Amino acid sequence: MRNYDLVLPSHPSRALTAGVWHRGSAIVLGTFGVAHLLNQLCVLSGHHETVASALRLVYRTPLTEPLLLAAVVVQVLSGVQLYRRGRPSSSRQRWQRNTGLYLAFFLVAHPAAALVQRHVLGGATDAKWAASVVVWPLALWFVPYYTAGITSFTVHLGLATTRKPAAGFLVLGLMVSLLVVGALAGLWGRL
Repeated sequence: MRNYDLVLPSHPSRALTAGVWHRGSAIVLGTFGVAHLLNQLCVLSGHHETVASALRLVYRTPLTEPLLLAAVVVQVLSGVQLYRRGRPSSSRQRWQRNTGLYLAFFLVAHPAAALVQRHVLGGATDAKWAASVVVWPLALWFVPYYTAGITSFTVHLGLATTRKPAAGFLVLGLMVSLLVVGALAGLWGRL
C-alpha cells in the first residue's frame, strides 16, 4: 500500500477521490518529469537543445500543454488535500509526504517561471535561460530550490512506484541535481 491508500479521513470517499486524481495526474506528470530530467542531463553531452526541440513537439501543442498544466493543478490540489488528511506512521510515509509538500510548491513555481519567461517576457526557456540564474547572488535561491525540486521529485516518484527505501532515491536525486545544476553553472563545460 502507498501512503495515500492509508489516509483515513472522516469521509473515506473523499480520500479515495483525492488519491485517484493524484495517481492519475502523477502518471502524466511523472512521465513528463522523467523526460524533462533526462533532457536536462543531455546538457552534459551537448545534445540538450536537440532533445528539447523533439520533446517540445509533443508537450507544447495546443492539446498537450493545457493538459499538462491541468495535471499540475490537479496534482497540487489533490496532494495538498492528501497531505492535510494523512497521518504518517512510518519514515517512508513521512518522506513521501514531505517531498510531496515541497513538490506542491515546486510544481507551482517552476512552470509559472517558464510560462512568464515564454509568454510575458517573450524569451526562450532553454538551458541558457536556466543557467542565467545560476550566478551570484541568484544562485543562493536557485541552487537549493532546484536541488530540492529534483530530489523531491525523485524520492516522491520512487517511493510511489516501488517498495525500495527512500535513501536510494535521495542519493539518486542528489546526484542528478549535482549533474544538472553543475552543468547549468558551467562546472562541466560551456553550454
